[in-house]
Amino acid sequence: MSGVTTFDVRAWMVWGTSAFLIALLARNPFVLVELGIVALTVRFACVPPERLAGIGWILRVAPLMLAIGVVFNVLTVRSGDRVLATLPDSWPVIGGDLTWNAFAYGVVSALALFVLLLVGTTLGALMRWIDLTRILPQRVAPLAVAGSVAWVFLPELSRSFTDIRETMALRGIPLRGPRSFLPLVVPLLAQGLERAMTTAEVLEARGFGGRPVRAGSRRAGGMADLALIAGLVALAAGSYDLVSGGRIAWPILFAGGAAALGTGLLRRPVADAPRTRYRLARWRWMDTATCAGSVAVAAIFLWRWIAQPAGLGFDPYPHLEWPPVDLPMMLVMPLLALPAAIVAFGPGDDR
Repeated sequence: MSGVTTFDVRAWMVWGTSAFLIALLARNPFVLVELGIVALTVRFACVPPERLAGIGWILRVAPLMLAIGVVFNVLTVRSGDRVLATLPDSWPVIGGDLTWNAFAYGVVSALALFVLLLVGTTLGALMRWIDLTRILPQRVAPLAVAGSVAWVFLPELSRSFTDIRETMALRGIPLRGPRSFLPLVVPLLAQGLERAMTTAEVLEARGFGGRPVRAGSRRAGGMADLALIAGLVALAAGSYDLVSGGRIAWPILFAGGAAALGTGLLRRPVADAPRTRYRLARWRWMDTATCAGSVAVAAIFLWRWIAQPAGLGFDPYPHLEWPPVDLPMMLVMPLLALPAAIVAFGPGDDR
């Protein structure tokens, strides 16, 4: 069986990090289109057939993202040498020349957003979240379990809403406006609380959070939480500086954020609760190949992004010209499709 049962979840994490890095920083349409083709290839080759149904809504939302990005950019940016149309200057905000330059940049921005969404949904379909939870350190396992439980409640909430709405329709209670949705709140809240209580009882029966803390104190736990928060804030600030074109501050913020997160995780008290694994993860040659190809793509991308930023960007202002083709990046990008090649031509799953 291919897909999520063939590759280790850590290999998919490395693959996703490399693809996310390109989708976030690159604005060259050729690079983005190639990344989208690679993500689609990996999705259709590696994702099991029963989990491929999610591609439909992505294709339906793509025209909406394109329309919003293009219309907003065209109506708000007044720069460029290719005039598309002219609106009266008396119109607030949108008055003035509408340019093809703004149109082109809006298309590229929408394309980048679509590729980012495609990579994220592909990574989500490729990974088994239970395997991801199992490889986490003991110190963050309770947070992972709590997050996974909260995430599982979302589809349950949607199904409950549909059931309650159909029940009300059968009883002759139509839904004809915002006020008619008020009767849904009480049964929806009651079912949510019931599921929460059932889940809490199951976790308590399995000893989740029931053992005493092995080491540390409440004060140590508070300091560790502050370090985690500071690390997350530093990483967020570094990401913003990186995306906005910074060259000096983001490495310092990333290093400081990583150090703060590491300190918080190491100082956080650990619950004395053993973790049982019925099936150990096996690292095999295809995982090594996937990680090697992904790391190579990410390294070359960072090198090109620092040395030749114009080759990976797209700036239609003030003159609209075809973007350059970054040949080294285009040639190395197919390494991200190694998992698809392994599934198609490899020996198969031997687990």
